[in-house]
Amino acid sequence: MKLRFSTLLLAGASVTAANLASCGDHDEPPGEVACLVKPSETFHERIEPLLSDKRVTTCNQCHLSGVDLSAFARETPCKTWACLVDQGLVDVRTPDSSKILGWIERASPDSELITPQVIAAERDAFRDWIAANAACPDACAGVKCGAPGGGPTCSDAIDAEPPMVPTDQDTRGCSDVELEQAFYDDVYAWRGRCYPCHFDTEPNADKDAPRWLSAVGNCQTGSAVSLKRVLTLGLINTDDPLNSLLLLKPLDKYGGGVAHGGGAKLTPADATYLSFLRFIQHYQQCQQR
Repeated sequence: MKLRFSTLLLAGASVTAANLASCGDHDEPPGEVACLVKPSETFHERIEPLLSDKRVTTCNQCHLSGVDLSAFARETPCKTWACLVDQGLVDVRTPDSSKILGWIERASPDSELITPQVIAAERDAFRDWIAANAACPDACAGVKCGAPGGGPTCSDAIDAEPPMVPTDQDTRGCSDVELEQAFYDDVYAWRGRCYPCHFDTEPNADKDAPRWLSAVGNCQTGSAVSLKRVLTLGLINTDDPLNSLLLLKPLDKYGGGVAHGGGAKLTPADATYLSFLRFIQHYQQCQQR
């Protein structure tokens, strides 16, 4: 299955939209009192209309089916904001650099209903909401993302037949889209080997294991978030790919692995190891260009 990153879907089910739309009768957080532009008002005016039942249905049929961010939607704007911050999808220092905006901009309209103007309007709405929160940091101070609840997860394929290791490395590029696709093919496709300890949907697994694998929401979003976490945690060594923790942690000691709470999972001849290494080497080459 090829990964198609289109643009933003911040509502996967009408119940999520209904919860957000009715949140506290639009009460504003106490920290917004002194804000010139109140983030909650921006959310209700610009973002909430995108969560209506009619809009969700239309977008699901058109261009918003590639990246599902409904997993980050919560019952209040502040909790939704906290989830996006936690996942690194918004940049409070430079709002225009927020990853979520890049996802919107790369949309490929699939119908006459979705035009460049529609995509730009969605991008501007989210950009303004991000900027409002960045300019008013006290508005949602102390608010946590919270548990995802009973939303959709990408825990499928846990027991599926392992994927084939691709051999077309030379044909892959270094754009964000291509790197995310490569990660999906080479690393995320093997996520079952790391279940359940490193899954963010498994709170009762090893408490010390970093939850670098996101399985909240659909698989496309989960893979993109997982790549972000891998990079943030420093699991890839671009100076020496073979010494990347993404490889060494699950590797057995005879292959040069390091201490791993989950024990040895791979050998240097393992297809998973070779697939992980393929992505790391590709990522290294992209960083050196």
